[in-house]
Amino acid sequence: MSLARCIYRDPEFYAENGDCVVLVGDALFKINSADFFGYSAVFRDLFYNRETSDEFLVLLEDAPEDFRDLCRIFQAQPTKLFRIFREASFLRLLSFIMILHKYECWLYADWAKQAIYNRFPLEHRDILASLVAFLLSIVSPIFTRVSDAHLIHNTGGYREQEDDPMTGV
Repeated sequence: MSLARCIYRDPEFYAENGDCVVLVGDALFKINSADFFGYSAVFRDLFYNRETSDEFLVLLEDAPEDFRDLCRIFQAQPTKLFRIFREASFLRLLSFIMILHKYECWLYADWAKQAIYNRFPLEHRDILASLVAFLLSIVSPIFTRVSDAHLIHNTGGYREQEDDPMTGV
């Protein structure tokens, strides 16, 4: 018995005019690569090094909710972004920091860290900074850099996955 995946278009971030389809879990996101290019060193490297200007597909191993948060952060105006960070729970802020760190969105990661620090008295901020640094040191080696992710190029309507030169897969 085979289990078929139920892949769906993300209801919030599937732009018909997007040039990049991102599969995250079972959710398809269609984004404009230019929206990500300026905020993330990882996405900048991925999009800059692609071989075609056609639509392409990226496969990521994140939770759809985390990637959706990343999309919201990248599309938010500064005042809305500060509200997102201010209203988020402590655990959600940690989640923001981890995904922003994973994709090398340093400015936004620093803003999210500051939102955590601002919730606590000044005398506890050193402890919080150590906690955040510790958590990032644990999860950072686990992250797969997106430039190493599976990138599928448009080849005349049929998408073929390029073999990884290291693994042959």
